[in-house]
Amino acid sequence: MIIIGLLIADYNYFNRNKINDSGNKIKILGNNITPDEKIITIIDQTIDQNSIYKSIINKLKVIDISSDKKVVIIDEDAIRFYDDKYYYMSSGKKISTSKNIINQIRVPVLKDDLENNKLYNRIIFLTNYMFNEYPELYHQLKSISFSDNRRLSIELDGYEIILIDQNKESVNNSNMIKKVNILNSFNNQFYDTLEIKEIDLTWKDKIFIKSI
Repeated sequence: MIIIGLLIADYNYFNRNKINDSGNKIKILGNNITPDEKIITIIDQTIDQNSIYKSIINKLKVIDISSDKKVVIIDEDAIRFYDDKYYYMSSGKKISTSKNIINQIRVPVLKDDLENNKLYNRIIFLTNYMFNEYPELYHQLKSISFSDNRRLSIELDGYEIILIDQNKESVNNSNMIKKVNILNSFNNQFYDTLEIKEIDLTWKDKIFIKSI
């Protein structure tokens, strides 16, 4: 009863008066990527079965508030990064790209074609860790790259960070956690005080900084 009461209050406060083909007013909650009109077509079962949004939505629950009012609660997968072919989701899924989504949200771009499934999973872990533990750092993230000389790097707003040199150490979860923790601490202390072009975190006991 309490949950329904809160939903009704939320509906009354935020009602956007969305109306589907049958005339029902619908309040949609939880959708960060999927447009409201696409969700309505899913409810009405008129959406294209090949639509990218069917892969993005994990769960959809419709609650009838009254005869002509509904609340729809959405649980979406999240895009962590993308390349020319795919969106790479927080769950580990890959789905084909759609320019319409990239125009709606900002997510980092992957500058390499990942043939190695293990490395692809590592970068999913990296971006999920940044998003969950240091969201401000993740939202500065512009690109991720793995170079021909086997260096995993990321680009934040303003400078590049070489996280791991695979010639020296493994691209594994524990190493990435350690490097991101160091980066976040460094960023908090020096981001506004130093003019930085590049940070090299591939050395065990030191940080190399290249100034602008």
